[in-house]
Parts: sequence; C-alpha cells; structure tokens
Amino acid sequence: NAVSVYAFGDGKVGSANADYLDNPPSGSTNASGSDFVTSQYGDTISISSSANLATGELKAYADIETSLGGVCCTGGNATAGADFYDTIRFDYGETPTTDWTISIDNTITFGSGGFLGNGEATYRGGIRIWASNTPYDFGNQIYTDGWNQTYDISNYLSAQTSFSFSFTIPSEYQYATMAIDNFSLRASAGADESGQVTSPHGRADASSTGTSSITVPMGVFATSDSGVFPISSVPIPPAIWLFGTGMLGLIGISRRKI
Repeated sequence: NAVSVYAFGDGKVGSANADYLDNPPSGSTNASGSDFVTSQYGDTISISSSANLATGELKAYADIETSLGGVCCTGGNATAGADFYDTIRFDYGETPTTDWTISIDNTITFGSGGFLGNGEATYRGGIRIWASNTPYDFGNQIYTDGWNQTYDISNYLSAQTSFSFSFTIPSEYQYATMAIDNFSLRASAGADESGQVTSPHGRADASSTGTSSITVPMGVFATSDSGVFPISSVPIPPAIWLFGTGMLGLIGISRRKI
C-alpha cells in the first residue's frame, strides 16, 4: 500500500519550544497537528498544518513573535509542514497492440492567509511513472517530472492555474504505475529580539488545493492505493480525481511582506 500523509511542526524562541507530529499508519488519508507556546518573557509560537488526500488540500501556518521587553534573546524560528504520497495503477486489460496514452488535466488553487516579516512558504512534488508486465510491479521508469524539486510560485498566491500533460506507455507493457511523489507544503517564519536581523514578528499562512481528471484508452482499468479515487473503466466520466497539489513546474509559495 503506497499511500501516506504526514503533518509536523517545530519551533523555538527564547525558552519556548513548540512541536507536534502526526504520522498515521500507511493507508490513512488525513493528518493534522498544532501547537502554541509562550516563553517566560512573552515570546510566542503558533504552528499548525494538515494534509487531506480525499479533498486534495494541504495547509501550513507558522507564526512567531518575540517580546521586545524581555531580556536579551537570540530570536527564533518556526516551521509547519504537510505531505502526502499516493500511487495510481493502470491495467490495459490485455497485451496492447499499440502504444497507449494517459492524459492528465490539472487545476491548482493556491491560497494565502497572510505573510509578515520574513515569513515564507514553499511547495514541492513530482510525478514518476513506471511500466511493466506484472501487476503491482514498478518495473521500468519511463517518465519523471518535478521529483524532489522545490518551486517558487510567488506570482500564483491566491490564484488558480491550469495545465495538462500526457505520457505514452510503450506497447510492450500492459501495466503502468504513477507515483504522486511526496507533495509537500511548508510554512516558516523567523523573528529576532532586536529586530535587526529579521523582524520581531514573522508569519506564513498558505494552502493549496488541486483537482485532476485522467483520461485513458477504452478498457483501461485504474485505481489508487489510497482508495479515495473512484475505480473506473474508461473513458473516465468527468469524475474528479483530487490530488491536492500543484504538480510539476509550479509549486511553492514564497515570501511576501505585508
């Protein structure tokens, strides 16, 4: 079962430490967590994040503020993140006589609840595709895009974007496996007691939601390990498959000051 969700956060300022981790068993489709702490000098950290594979949404929030009236402090930082991973499997149903194509249309919506100081958020992810003649076998990798890369999409904040792509499975392969690879959203912020290095208050609040529709040749059977996507033979009716990320060449949310 190649599906996972993950939410974490950590931060430190003065004498205060914040952290949480939600890493449910494989096969789960939701993860979330939060923490709020105040130091003895009035420094505060607030962090939260969530991943929902069924709705395709990632959220991350980090806020840190130093109390300028406290004794000398070195400032601090806070980070919150959410990830998911899923696998979609395709079966041609018989030995193909020609190459076959899978097409994906995506619509990605990025949201921003606000940024302060040096608050920033990043987004990354990618797709990898394998072909084989054995079910549930990753076999020969034939396609990769965006794997393990972080992208800056500051111009896409609070906006929607759409893009499409397709990939061809050679006729010698009956099966294909597509990995939705570790899509992740991170929000981070730093604060400095003096206000000279960064600022006494930093915040990042961001989210992403994506929908994807997949079209495959007549007779191809498709399913996902998460179980949240409908099992359909194609042509797939406009059933929406929610991936929750901005795939490939867009990805990330970068610093914005207000």
